[in-house]
Amino acid sequence: MAKKTLAEMKEWKALSRHFRGMKDATLKELFDGDHDRVEKFSIAEGDIYFDYSKNRVNEDTLDKLDPCFSADLKHDVSTTSLIRYYRNRL
Repeated sequence: MAKKTLAEMKEWKALSRHFRGMKDATLKELFDGDHDRVEKFSIAEGDIYFDYSKNRVNEDTLDKLDPCFSADLKHDVSTTSLIRYYRNRL
């Protein structure tokens, strides 16, 4: 059996559906709906600060990203490590 492509995987399809639902969300709406957004969607590690709060993501986005990486999709290991690290800090 041939390995599924990224677009064929159920995990990716769920993330794609989520994206379609989030694509029209404004940052104002996201910030107004979550006053702890910057704290939830940022990481400070030493001198490096990653701030994802100004992106169209929410906790559901992260919940949908995790299975994509667990499904052994083609990905960059450092990106996977960063996402797992970030996810564990929520």
